[in-house]
Amino acid sequence: MPRFFFDTFDGQEWIRDNDGVECGSGEIAVQEAQDTLPDIVREEWPDGRAPTIWVRIRDEANQVVGVVSLSMNANGSGNGGYGRA
Repeated sequence: MPRFFFDTFDGQEWIRDNDGVECGSGEIAVQEAQDTLPDIVREEWPDGRAPTIWVRIRDEANQVVGVVSLSMNANGSGNGGYGRA
């Protein structure tokens, strides 16, 4: 099964994932990032004052297969202050 790497950017620096995770495809890896990103933001910024967080998904050949981000919802309505960009 192919391995994918999830690098994160918090507005200040990229944190490179050197371990990666096995996923069936690039599309599944992107979906994993989309599903996991809100939990990461809630854990790291429990007060809800998170910067826009980016996740860059790379394959074993170091090719970017997707990028997802999560931004604060400025008006805080509807979804607890979190929204996908």
